Amino acid sequence: MKKFIAALLLAATLQAPRCFAEGAKNFCGTTEEMLNAEYWIKRAKNAGAVLLDADGTARLSAEIRKTPGTYCTDILEYAEMLPREAVLKKMAPFSKRPDSPRFIGSEPAGEDFWRRVEKNADAESVEETTIVRFATAARNAEIKAYPCGGPLYGSAGDLLFDMNAESTVKIWEPLAALHESKDGKYYFVETPSCSGWISKDDVALTDKRTLREIFSGGFYVVTASRAFSDIRSSEPEKGRREFLMGTRLPAANTDEEDGVSSLFSRCFLVPQRSEDGSLKITTERLPLSAGLSRGFPPCTQVNVIRQAFKTLGERYGWGGSFSSRDCSAFVRDLYLTFGVELPRNSSAQARVPAHIDVSKMSAAEKEKLLASAPAGTILQMPGHVMLLLGTVKGRPYAIHSVYALGPSGSGGAEGRRTINCVAVTDMEMTRKDGSRVIESIANVVPINAR
Repeated sequence: MKKFIAALLLAATLQAPRCFAEGAKNFCGTTEEMLNAEYWIKRAKNAGAVLLDADGTARLSAEIRKTPGTYCTDILEYAEMLPREAVLKKMAPFSKRPDSPRFIGSEPAGEDFWRRVEKNADAESVEETTIVRFATAARNAEIKAYPCGGPLYGSAGDLLFDMNAESTVKIWEPLAALHESKDGKYYFVETPSCSGWISKDDVALTDKRTLREIFSGGFYVVTASRAFSDIRSSEPEKGRREFLMGTRLPAANTDEEDGVSSLFSRCFLVPQRSEDGSLKITTERLPLSAGLSRGFPPCTQVNVIRQAFKTLGERYGWGGSFSSRDCSAFVRDLYLTFGVELPRNSSAQARVPAHIDVSKMSAAEKEKLLASAPAGTILQMPGHVMLLLGTVKGRPYAIHSVYALGPSGSGGAEGRRTINCVAVTDMEMTRKDGSRVIESIANVVPINAR
């Protein structure tokens, strides 16, 4: 009987379908070996050379903040006071009914709903001079388009694209709170890369000097896609704390944390919100295996490729939905690991200084340009953004967080398939309008020394 069962198991294994036949391509135009970071590292020219040093990174981030349309802000240099007109202008897109319809489940959000939203935004109560309150995110938190709790979908019954989800802020990201909702549940804030409404429960109020001093003693950077702390023996009910790629964590000088030796851990400071809403600082630890870097790691093609592949196969999440990343969050989180503060949205990422407008180029001209571009170059098209991996036999490949594309070489929008994750694809895949990805690329953004 044992021999019979073993034979059945062997037969089932031999007959089991494989994702790839030997050397065959999947519908994304990739082979199995292409799903490995080392494959692309070996193909990259001067893969270990530093693309941006610390000074170059700081200069680029500063240039991005000065560039119109990037919506990037240095919160630690933010004004202490703002006139009423400035606050109302910032709030306007986030306090009124949008031009496109929104749905609550399968039902349209009607006039009564939008009246309640506008009333809760409470723009009328903005004073002639607003005293800006500075804060930090006490946990990974949602930035919402409107001061209301539930999702708002772009079409009836669509549960994947919540138009109320603007972004996610990470633990310790600085915030400028400009206004409070009428129900007292939300702050309207500016973050380093976007604006919107955040639950007050996710915010710890402090001041700019404190935020500067906290990081003055050095910091760690989360290089894993996400890392989870252990359950604390003193507070087991709080569970594990999640830290996302690119999060900076102020270093803590301690011999142990929660009874665990720091010899095999990294100890750091974490923010908490006190009962009165102010910042309370405690300590936390992650094991050495969690993937923390002391300071920013070198920005090389090797490191960029390896960072990208740490998220391969992770779910797509519009605006941070499902605790996941959409296309532009994938790109931004990756480069935050190296200290580059990119814009949040794909259209704004196309405005990064030294971008190359390729919208008038032919597909062949774009392929020639990409053949000499370094891995990690940002490729932007209307509504989407990707990272270049390299070129194989004249055909460029990218890694990106993508919802759906037509099969490689299909030549039209028919047969568009759901991918819904971080994927490696060629650029012969087709978009919703039937165009090939390579044809749609409008801007090429190299991230290297200027």
